[in-house]
Amino acid sequence: MTQVRKQSVHLTARSSVELEAGVMMSPGRYVGQSKQLGVATLNGVSWTQPEYTIEFSGQQLAAMGAKNMSNVISIEYDVTKFVRLGQITLS
Repeated sequence: MTQVRKQSVHLTARSSVELEAGVMMSPGRYVGQSKQLGVATLNGVSWTQPEYTIEFSGQQLAAMGAKNMSNVISIEYDVTKFVRLGQITLS
């Protein structure tokens, strides 16, 4: 049986991070989410490495350079690779 563990986290970008071509996340502190999957084993639960996401509103994304955001409510970005590279840190 697979378990899911989600947790609200604070993530900090010390410098600008390019989320995708032309979309730059400004330095600052953001509320995000961590998620881990757990699989039951004979020795207990084995958890995966956490994955991290941040949800931005269409207005926030437009301010970051995203195009055609007038009808967008929000988009969730997987920022795990930026956390693992040290461009975004847990705070």
